[in-house]
Amino acid sequence: MFDKIDPTQLKKEIQVAFWGKNYEVSYILKEVRKGNAKFVKPFFENLFYGDILKILPTKAIEKLLPTIDELFKKQTALFWRNVVRMYREGGLNLEVYEQPKTDDAYNLLLYKLKALCDRTDTIKDLFDIYFLFKVLEPINLKQMLLDLEFKFLETTGYVYNTETLINALNITRRWDIVLAVEESLHYAMKEAIVAFQNDFATQLLLAPNELDFSYERYVKEKMELNGCESIDDYLSFFEENGFLEREISILKRKE
Repeated sequence: MFDKIDPTQLKKEIQVAFWGKNYEVSYILKEVRKGNAKFVKPFFENLFYGDILKILPTKAIEKLLPTIDELFKKQTALFWRNVVRMYREGGLNLEVYEQPKTDDAYNLLLYKLKALCDRTDTIKDLFDIYFLFKVLEPINLKQMLLDLEFKFLETTGYVYNTETLINALNITRRWDIVLAVEESLHYAMKEAIVAFQNDFATQLLLAPNELDFSYERYVKEKMELNGCESIDDYLSFFEENGFLEREISILKRKE
């Protein structure tokens, strides 16, 4: 059970979760697997979710779902049901739940998605999300939603999922930032951000395998739609947004 992970550390964490009880770790795990509520509750309450997934196989967690439903709030029970569902649909990427890199763009995206749901009176988070998606590789949507839910449920008690994101994206937001680009591009940039806001909500409803909001994808789709053979042809005759034209031109020069 503890192969390829730090058995000493995990055993200590299990013992701390049952502080004051003179139980052997093997006995605790046996009772948890049996669905004994006296053991399941402190086990799931006091251990980090990432450690639970290292200790218990997902199939064992699936068998405990009825007990979890009885012992915990709806949000927690729903989270573990989603974990099992994601496992069935292709497995879980446990590396995401190791020590986070604060300078990692993907990790920052998760924080900004949470902020988008929490702060509904500002455009700042949507603005940052727009540009984060431009620097990230295409993202597996199901994995992103699970990462978002997993990352904040334990610390906040709230579930951030497709529904909460769509609700947040459907809110008209106050433009409360000062733009650094030249004034002639201000309207075009705002138009691009609003278009992204609508596109993001639509993609969440359509639920594709991957989210790709890169300029490369945008240009490719537009070129195919307008029958263009080169980026220059598209930019010269079809792109109507001055901000996007500038961004794509800069990207083209870098290549």
